[in-house]
Amino acid sequence: SAYSRSLHVQMDLLGSAKVHIEKTPRKAVALLAATLNNLGEAYMLQHKLPEAKLRLGEALEMKQRVLGKDHLDIACTQDNLGLVYREMGEPKKALKHLQAAMRLRQQELGPAHPDVAR
Repeated sequence: SAYSRSLHVQMDLLGSAKVHIEKTPRKAVALLAATLNNLGEAYMLQHKLPEAKLRLGEALEMKQRVLGKDHLDIACTQDNLGLVYREMGEPKKALKHLQAAMRLRQQELGPAHPDVAR
């Protein structure tokens, strides 16, 4: 399908971009991490869970390195990884990532924020 071809093109572009990651400005690395997260979500929606886990893991590592381990943007990727692990039948790993996402949201947004209280 056109959607699958688009994912392959994006993966090719990401492959060449990752080669130069150490020389890339911080903002560009953050954008690359966001793209990896989005690809992980796309693979998750296609039920391509191993690919989703790989891309989300790369996104998490990159975000933590560039933004720091306590940045709010990491919560989204932690949530996505938790959902992938749940779908893969790995509840302990799922819970670890989902709890990490919730801790970040509580820490950064406070307990009364709608993203925490839900």
